[in-house]
Amino acid sequence: MKKLILVSMALVAVSGVALADAVYGTIGTPANHNVTVSVIIPPRVGINIDAAEHTKVLDLSADATYPPAVATYWTFLTNPNVIAIIATGNYRYDYTTDGTGLLAGLTVGEFEYQTVGWGAGAWTAFGAGANLEDPAARTAGWVNRNMNYRVSLDGAETAGANDLIVTYTVTAEL
Repeated sequence: MKKLILVSMALVAVSGVALADAVYGTIGTPANHNVTVSVIIPPRVGINIDAAEHTKVLDLSADATYPPAVATYWTFLTNPNVIAIIATGNYRYDYTTDGTGLLAGLTVGEFEYQTVGWGAGAWTAFGAGANLEDPAARTAGWVNRNMNYRVSLDGAETAGANDLIVTYTVTAEL
């Protein structure tokens, strides 16, 4: 029984020491502990082109106005051609392309793009690449960077399919 009493007293003494660090101050005197709460937001950029926007086709097989008497623009894509981007910080928005998918009589410069609802809206000839926004302030969620496309045809193009591939890129500006 003596051992049980000694063990019980030892446990009470140890528990008092263990609580001694957590309880301090006197009655009427405030006790303070600082707590630091951290939120870590990773840098993020993203780009998404809706499935319906991945491939656009201008098929002139049944167009009685082709070939034109003079060079004419065919605006074969209608609003909106959605390219959605997201960023948690500042970003750059660029495009690159080349003419490797074009047949004789058609060049990259005969294709044009137009920003819709966020840029100047003027038709601009495609080149090898260009910056569309830089630096751009971060966005609240996804934001659309709608684009229209057209091509100037003069009738001297080689028959067949012409593929112009445009790659849009969003880069975080650190």
